Amino acid sequence: MKNMTKMTHTPSNILKSRAAKLEQYCSQQESEDDPAIAHKLNEMAVLLSLFGDASLAEELFLRSWKAYESQYGDSDVKVVTPLQNLALFYTKTDCLEKATSLYEEVYEILKKNSATSSQQMTEVIGKLATLYRQQNRLDLAEPFQVQFAS
Repeated sequence: MKNMTKMTHTPSNILKSRAAKLEQYCSQQESEDDPAIAHKLNEMAVLLSLFGDASLAEELFLRSWKAYESQYGDSDVKVVTPLQNLALFYTKTDCLEKATSLYEEVYEILKKNSATSSQQMTEVIGKLATLYRQQNRLDLAEPFQVQFAS
């Protein structure tokens, strides 16, 4: 009987393989600014962050955000999703200052686009209040806590 090397198909290995294929596909395109590519980059980053490849996940989150920003502008609500995903990633990896900065940006985008009564805005206000408290920036947390409670 031949000794066959068993290939492991762990979720992490499968995701890395898909990320490599996505990378190859993106490199063949003229630009990553295509919304479909930006969306795929964001999805892949979310999956990679769940399975522990933080450096590749961060790279893909950043590329997705920049692609959305390039396509729609830096204050369009379409930029909010990749920004929030990157902010959540930074929160989970204890990069609280980076997360806070991104959530502040999301807050401003939603405010500019009159989305202050949206569920998304409520979530961002709650995240900012929590992040400010975690960083002992209580003076900044208080107004968001009041908004979140109302």
